[in-house]
This record gives sequence, C-alpha cells and structure tokens, in this order.
Amino acid sequence: MASNNRGISLLELLVGIAVIGLIMAGMVGILTSGLQSTRHNTSMGRIMAPGRNAVNNIADGIRFTATSITAPAVNASGAQLTYSDGTSIYVVQRNSTAKSIVVTKDGVVQSPSPLAVGIVESLNFKRGADKRDITIEATFKDPDNPNSPSQKIVSQVIAVNVK
Repeated sequence: MASNNRGISLLELLVGIAVIGLIMAGMVGILTSGLQSTRHNTSMGRIMAPGRNAVNNIADGIRFTATSITAPAVNASGAQLTYSDGTSIYVVQRNSTAKSIVVTKDGVVQSPSPLAVGIVESLNFKRGADKRDITIEATFKDPDNPNSPSQKIVSQVIAVNVK
C-alpha cells in the first residue's frame, strides 16, 4: 500500500491563514463593540448616579420641608425654585459656571451642596395647577465624554406640608 505523506500545499496553507484572519477580524469587531458599550454604560453611570442623588435631594426638601412655595408661580415654570419651611427661605438653582446645583438656606449654601458638580446642563422647575405639585427636570452630560448624549431626569413631587 502506498501512503500519501506529501503534507499540505502552499495554497492550502494560505487558505487556512485567510480563514483564520476572517475569524479574527470578526472577533475584533465584536470586542470593539463590547468595549464601546462598556464605555457608554460607565459614562452614563458616572453622571446618572450623582444626577439622581441631586434630584432626590431637591425632591426630599420640597416634599418634607416646604410649607410654602413662592417660585415658580402656579402653572408656570422657571430655573429657580424658592420655598419656605415657615422660618427659613430655601433657593434651589443651577450654577452655570460650575455646572452644578446649589441649594441655599437664607442665603447660605447648604450641605451637601453644590450637587452634581460639573455635569448639570439644565435645571427647570414646573409648577402645576395644584400649588403643591412641582416637577423637577434636570439634564446631565458627562464632561469627559463630549460625544455622549445628555441624560434627562424628571421627578414629580407633591409638597405635603403646603396648605
């Protein structure tokens, strides 16, 4: 019996290398896509956590502290929220220089404040027909990733102590 131990030809070797190259190119594409997705999710997490914290902090102040709200007016909106707890006046607004949210009590910056430093693009308060109803709209953007989209957080709050 004759045996055929010629090995592989140059053509077979080149075809094998080409197939392996195509498989590797596909894998690189999948890995690149995964890395981009991870970067995007990390970027969103980096801005959404402090953004949510800031909006929740404002909402808690309105919900549990406010006994009267003077700005914005009923059925109006504005970039500043002014409310009172009966003895002190609180003002919540965006600091455009620091791109943050600042809360003051009788003109003194409160702790923790400023909130969401460096990521606040816009802050707006809308007041409904019910004088206790406030909607907070805040837009945040990652300054380290200029190509990332802005993220908006909207929270509707009822000031339970406003009469």
